[in-house]
Amino acid sequence: MVSPILAEIATRWIADGTTAELLAFQRAAFARRNRIARRILGDFDIASLETAMHIWLDLPEAWQKAEFVALARNERVAVGASENFRISDTPIRKGIRICLGGVGERQLEEGLQTIALLLRGTPEPALLTI
Repeated sequence: MVSPILAEIATRWIADGTTAELLAFQRAAFARRNRIARRILGDFDIASLETAMHIWLDLPEAWQKAEFVALARNERVAVGASENFRISDTPIRKGIRICLGGVGERQLEEGLQTIALLLRGTPEPALLTI
C-alpha cells in the first residue's frame, strides 16, 4: 500500500502541474545528455531516443562485449553488456548499454570520451576471447 501522505503529495502535484514541470525538466536534461553522447560517439553506431536515459552502442568487430566492459571498468567507466538487459530469447545486439544519468554532465563527457578513445583503439591480445 502507498503511504497516504505520498498519495496526497502525488495527487496535489498532478493537480497543480508540478509533475508536468518535473517531467519537462527531466526530458530537457536527457535531451541535452543525448546530444553530448552523439557529439562524442557520433562516429560509432549508437541508438537512442532523443530523451532516453541510456544509449545502445554496437561495438566494432574487433571488440568482444565482456572484454570491452572489463577494460572500460579498468578506466573507471561502468557500462553494461547488452545481454544483461535481455528479456527474451530473441537475438541481442553485439554491444553495450551506456547510462546517461547518475553523474554530472562533466563526468558524463569524460566517461564518453574514455569510451570513444577505447573504441578507436584495438583490443589488447590478452583481452580477446579465443
